[in-house]
Amino acid sequence: MRIGLVIDYFKPHSVGGAERSTRELALALVKRGHEVAILTPNYGAPPEEDDQGARICRYWFPRRVEPGRMASAFWIKNPLYYAIAGRAIARTARRFEIEVLHAQNTFVQVPSYLAARRLRVPCIATLRDLNSLCSVGYLCGVGYDRDHQCAGSFRRCAREFVARYYPHAGLAFRLPLWADLLLKHADLLWRQRLLRRYSRIVFVSHGLKEEYLRHGFSVRPDRLDVVYNIPPDVSASADVGLPPEWDLPPAAPVVSFVGKLSLGKGAHVLFEAIPRVIERHPEAVFVFAGRPTVQVEAPPAIPARNIRLLGRIPTEQVHALLRRSSLLVFPSVSPDALSSAVLEALAFGVPVVGTNRGGTPEQIVEGKNGLLVEPGDPVALAEGVVALLNDPEALKRMSEHCRTLLQERFDPGKVVEQMLAIYRSAVAEKPRGRRQ
Repeated sequence: MRIGLVIDYFKPHSVGGAERSTRELALALVKRGHEVAILTPNYGAPPEEDDQGARICRYWFPRRVEPGRMASAFWIKNPLYYAIAGRAIARTARRFEIEVLHAQNTFVQVPSYLAARRLRVPCIATLRDLNSLCSVGYLCGVGYDRDHQCAGSFRRCAREFVARYYPHAGLAFRLPLWADLLLKHADLLWRQRLLRRYSRIVFVSHGLKEEYLRHGFSVRPDRLDVVYNIPPDVSASADVGLPPEWDLPPAAPVVSFVGKLSLGKGAHVLFEAIPRVIERHPEAVFVFAGRPTVQVEAPPAIPARNIRLLGRIPTEQVHALLRRSSLLVFPSVSPDALSSAVLEALAFGVPVVGTNRGGTPEQIVEGKNGLLVEPGDPVALAEGVVALLNDPEALKRMSEHCRTLLQERFDPGKVVEQMLAIYRSAVAEKPRGRRQ
């Protein structure tokens, strides 16, 4: 089968969880004998490359972007660019005689559908976050109101978002901000309308699917599927050591946080929990690896010997940190779809203390490879961390179960078989569109 995976960023630009899981899927499909083309905008890289048998095809983009940075949403989230990108994707897909297009994230949903419609081939969409549910994502991602319904409540979401992130902004700032939020909402309504025409919608976890259905996402149930991401390959970074400037004491327990230091990821909750932990484990060192934000800052009361703020670091160094870690803390307040940081921790045999929202309970089996706590509760989070640090034997048992769970629940062979079954079913049906 000839498969086109469409994604808005790919190496060497802004390689994150979506990009890594897309690459893992592409390589797994190639190993099974299928032809795969990864279609992505060209931000300043060779138009075509080969990646272990998968073809990387970059189509025209009006701006150049430095590796590791992202393009302005103005350039990649507007109707004109959608139309241009749709034609470019269609030309590339026609050249490779693609049989099915698979949109990997938000910004390529519209152009992928337009391209599939032109080619009269089926189109699949993978949903990895809440961006196709709520244009603001505030009450889904940061708020604590489980009864909140995104459908029809844009004004409430937007007000809460502005109040939390820009509480002191003046009118001159708020007016263009509200205009931007309204444009995002219009874009969301358009994308949701097109998603109903997709051949299949794939969620990366059952928890994410449940969130969408709870918030009124209306797509025929027989077109909804759940397929986990393929776990990252961590073997390539086996020889990378810890940088000496991190100054991690050899015998100290290391508790890691990997991800953006944002409200949605719950970094502020962990900061509140740290003093309670070091009160009983003064030797513990908390290491934060991720991009900082202005909304979340480390309290000055935490002693410098107990905390390391590394900022955003390369994947190889993240893996080196996880190898040294006693446990990972994933305190996400948002219903995270399927955390790549947790999958990486499981691959290294690192137990996880996470929150019981979204797809995280599918990655953590309570008492087996970690603990689950309520989101937004620093006391419960601290108690979970302390409980594991108090019991080294339990940590050792959990470490062994981490790899077992990864092999059983997230087996790459099973993931590929599920995805191929979806592709074949979509191809067998009459394409939902017309040739232009």
